[in-house]
Amino acid sequence: CMMNGTAGHTYGANGIWQCNRKDHPHGASPPAGSPATGYGIVPWDEAMNFPGSSQECFGKQLFEQYPWQKFKPHPEWAQFVVKTSFPFGASQWIWFPEGNPAKDAPAAKRFFRRTFVLPEGKIIESARLRLTADDRFTASLNGRGIGSAANFKIGKLFNDLGRLLKSGTNTLAIMAENMPTEKENPAGLLGRLEIKFSDGQLFGLATDAEWRASTNGLTNWTSTAFDDSDWTNAMTLGKYGADPWKEVDESNNEGVNGPQTMGISGVMRIIYAPDSEEILVKDLGRRATYLVNRFDPVTGEKTAYSPIQADKDGSWRFSPPAGCQHDWVLILEAKSPAFYGRRDLASTSHARQSRE
Repeated sequence: CMMNGTAGHTYGANGIWQCNRKDHPHGASPPAGSPATGYGIVPWDEAMNFPGSSQECFGKQLFEQYPWQKFKPHPEWAQFVVKTSFPFGASQWIWFPEGNPAKDAPAAKRFFRRTFVLPEGKIIESARLRLTADDRFTASLNGRGIGSAANFKIGKLFNDLGRLLKSGTNTLAIMAENMPTEKENPAGLLGRLEIKFSDGQLFGLATDAEWRASTNGLTNWTSTAFDDSDWTNAMTLGKYGADPWKEVDESNNEGVNGPQTMGISGVMRIIYAPDSEEILVKDLGRRATYLVNRFDPVTGEKTAYSPIQADKDGSWRFSPPAGCQHDWVLILEAKSPAFYGRRDLASTSHARQSRE
């Protein structure tokens, strides 16, 4: 896989070097000490339909349209516009009250809500939210989905949430899921919301015992109008930094958490953005003009945009469309390439279409 981001690979179901058939697992995967049945028992003809398998196919089809053999990595070509880390501060790990979730909890989904009131007449300057859950979560704000994540060791940062907030009552709703494991299985949710108004006043909200929790996500449970009086208060499991999770990695949107870029200098580039955030594209060339396409790695759809022109510093900003809650790919092709002309790029694309 030339760029990361797919929702797992087929060997996520079959183990490295395995290709399970129905009722006939291939056997253990290397190294020594692996489970006798390997790291998966799903037969290959089912695993090929997993989301990660489909996304791998979409990615292959995308790269075959271009001279990918000539691509080189260029991490310096792009970065997220918002890079500032946002600490969890005094947030507390919470979960549905069932035994001792910090040590062991059922492998199941749990549902959390927190209603809060914002003052009338205030103008929101910025709003950001950082969340993590052991093992994964999906979040909504006032009934609108804002995104998900599945790595509790890295807190997911959501920016530019002001457009979803309103004066009066608001609701943050989160579905968190504890995945199965053969060992002790702790579960927890951790989060912090910060809203800054134009007059400099701050409003903060953190996960604590005031959150409401349930084992069932009923119809419209993410909306502000939903009545959660039958839900129970969440159980607090310890402040940020407590065992067993300890500290979560800083969310700085750099390195492996930042945009991944490759291409041919002066000709084209493909940028993979793991988060639905605005990016700054650099080193395009002074006032250089590029054709722009956005590729959706989940659906395989490719959307064309109007050509763009870089500024005098050779930079340009791009924001994913409103409502995009997952990763995305940006494709830039120079209208007047420095070398390896458009004819070659077009012929590559034509050859791909001919094979189809």
